[in-house]
Amino acid sequence: MLLVRWYPMSLEGLVLVLDVGPSMHALLPEIEKVCSMLVQKKLIYNKYDEVGVVVFGTADTKNDLTVEVGGYENVMVLRDVKVVDADLIEALQQLPQGSAHGDCIRFGKLKFGIQNMCSYGLRAIFIDSFFL
Repeated sequence: MLLVRWYPMSLEGLVLVLDVGPSMHALLPEIEKVCSMLVQKKLIYNKYDEVGVVVFGTADTKNDLTVEVGGYENVMVLRDVKVVDADLIEALQQLPQGSAHGDCIRFGKLKFGIQNMCSYGLRAIFIDSFFL
């Protein structure tokens, strides 16, 4: 489960929520580049900001919510929210190519859960195939 805490105005907590399902395979190299650049800038200019990464559309499932409340299949927490580092950049440059198609209902639940965390100062960026 993603660690949620309150963030002072000088720090940012960010979760990147990325669709890696088949409909996004052609775009994954560009997504990897953009997300890596975002984290590189944070590493240089805001090195105490915290970032987490959640991917959906994967064949595997790796998240605490599956066990705690059920559902949330094909969703993986690649990285819990923590201070940015070079390992995060490396992970973002090697995103998994998922084999499951995103389920709008489950994705809606995921989006709602992450938006609720935003009340603690945590922001989320969603990159998905919804508008493609």
